[in-house]
Amino acid sequence: MYANGLTKYSDETEFRADDGLTREEAAKIIGQAFITLGYSQDTKNTNCTFTDANQGDPSLSGFVINTCKWGIFKGTTDNKFLPAQKLTRPQAMALLTRIFEGKVSNETRTPRWGDYYIKGQALGLTTLNNQTAFDTEITRREIAIYIYRFKNIISNATIKLMMLNKLNELGTTGQSFNS
Repeated sequence: MYANGLTKYSDETEFRADDGLTREEAAKIIGQAFITLGYSQDTKNTNCTFTDANQGDPSLSGFVINTCKWGIFKGTTDNKFLPAQKLTRPQAMALLTRIFEGKVSNETRTPRWGDYYIKGQALGLTTLNNQTAFDTEITRREIAIYIYRFKNIISNATIKLMMLNKLNELGTTGQSFNS
């Protein structure tokens, strides 16, 4: 992760692998992964002015804005980003699925992240199979593992196509989240 600019920490002790990850830290890590993996940096969203932008780390604000513009991160309904809030596993799965598919999934269902969870399982990003285990804060180690698995899918054209087909099949079968 350090070699690809995803983190400024060069060893596991500094990286604090078992600590949680704030949303603004995740914006940097996932934003750098997005760039490193060669995704187009076209603007998909122009509503990226958050009322709590001054509450975050100024060195990470560019990543917050860019990941929003690229359609990866979204704010809250009251136009906040919540930079210091810990990222959850469902949020991480939503971010990576949005990157993979290039769009937002159905977020009107209950739980809101249900489609992302199903798709994350289908992609092999997560092996968790119950809501309680999944619906918690993500650690830095876990996001690194998710990104590593994601990179392995993206970097192999055959696997990427197979996974896109798998997600398309999920959309036509009406599979739903079971809690």
